[in-house]
This record gives sequence, C-alpha cells and structure tokens, in this order.
Amino acid sequence: MGDKAKKVVRWRGTFRECFCDHFHCQVEDFERLVFQKGVPWHASLIARWLFARDPQLFREDFDAIREIANVKSAGVFKTEINRFYGRNVRDKGWVRGTFGIRLSAKRLIGLKNRVVFRKPSRQTEIDDILKG
Repeated sequence: MGDKAKKVVRWRGTFRECFCDHFHCQVEDFERLVFQKGVPWHASLIARWLFARDPQLFREDFDAIREIANVKSAGVFKTEINRFYGRNVRDKGWVRGTFGIRLSAKRLIGLKNRVVFRKPSRQTEIDDILKG
C-alpha cells in the first residue's frame, strides 16, 4: 500500500474574503450572514427570535464564526469546525442541545466549499435549469 499524496489546494483568500466576494456582501455583515446561512432551516425563525431577545445564547456560534473568518486552509478550517462540534456535543442546554438551535457544522463545511471553491448552491442550479 502506497502513501497517497495529499493535494494542497490554495484558497484565493480568507474564508471571510471568499464569503463576502461570493455573496457580494460587506465585511460588516459577514458574521450575521454566516449565522443565518449556517443555522438549519428548521431552526432559522426561532433562532432569529431568540437572538433578538438574548444574543448570549449564540455566543458559541459567533465565536466559531470569528475563529473561521481568517482561515486560509482546509486543515485549519476542519480543526476549528471539529472544536466547535465538540463544544456543541458537550452543551446540554435546551436551545442548543435539545432543539438543535445553533450553527450546523455540516452547513459551515458546505458554505466553505461553496464560497472557497465557487460551487453553486442547489437553488442556483435549479434556477439555471429553469432559465433554460
């Protein structure tokens, strides 16, 4: 069995830069938009409502967003996501633990793949098909 050489892919910027470029948003909106796109659909409305009343419920989420903002490599991104996932597993609160009202590590990875590697969203693909 031979060792497989790992392919190193250079990112064209930080996660924040790629995200803002992809979604044509201001840097000031980055954290809020990552949070909105990273929360599962079933939790998005209640998350907005809870955030308006007690932003501290989502401190872990925004800390994670800040930690991945300046990342420029898949390895470091994965490490930060794993750390965030570990914090979620240990959190036994009703909002994050029981109801899953928090950022999704899978959604963050999907966002990273979409913005860093310029992969279109499913909705974009559907829109392109419908346009003809």
